[in-house]
Amino acid sequence: MANIDLICKQCEKKFTVLYKNRNRKFCSRDCVNSYQTGKNNPAFGKTYRTKETHPEWAMRVSSTHRERGHILGEKNPMKNREVATRMGVSRSKKFQTDESFRQMTSDLVRHAWAAGKFDGARVGKCKWHKFTKQDGTTCNLQGTWELAYAMWLDENGIPFIAHRGRIPYLDEQGKTRSYYPDFYLPDSNEYVDIKNHYHFSLGKEKWKKIHESNPELKIVLLFEEELKERGIL
Repeated sequence: MANIDLICKQCEKKFTVLYKNRNRKFCSRDCVNSYQTGKNNPAFGKTYRTKETHPEWAMRVSSTHRERGHILGEKNPMKNREVATRMGVSRSKKFQTDESFRQMTSDLVRHAWAAGKFDGARVGKCKWHKFTKQDGTTCNLQGTWELAYAMWLDENGIPFIAHRGRIPYLDEQGKTRSYYPDFYLPDSNEYVDIKNHYHFSLGKEKWKKIHESNPELKIVLLFEEELKERGIL
């Protein structure tokens, strides 16, 4: 993949990136931080809730935390940097030495992903978009291609579920891994993933193992060409 030269929006110096990163506007994180100040700050002029401006909201949040048994304010040991560091080291050692703890944490994360609790979490460079279907229900979609596909499905009356469920598979070492599909189409009983060729090329072996572990499932990969052929892009 070819390199291209860009001009930094902050320092106006030339910098070089791979063509796939052609939308970059800054040469470094320092330039991003320097540029996003004052009116350039995404939060500039926005009003956020605080204890002073929304006391009822603050009390409601506080009572919820107390009901859950959270330790609040300065009594929270994690606000002490030394305590937080020690706990971080202890947790890392436990991950390394305690197989049952590692498995329990892994299961909790899997279930959370499958239930959609990580919707909106930043994965890669694609942004999340909230889409409202014609029936009034909403779903979260990652990237403009997923959004375009969801709009096409909805316009054509094709029911779908986005980013729900988990499909286990065995990797090359025989370990159980998780595949979280982009879409499930209940009418045709198929899973659909929106892919570009570059990222697919990085995970060819993964998709091979997913199919080998789940031969009964219909899993369809849609690339840019297929999306354009259907008039989606």
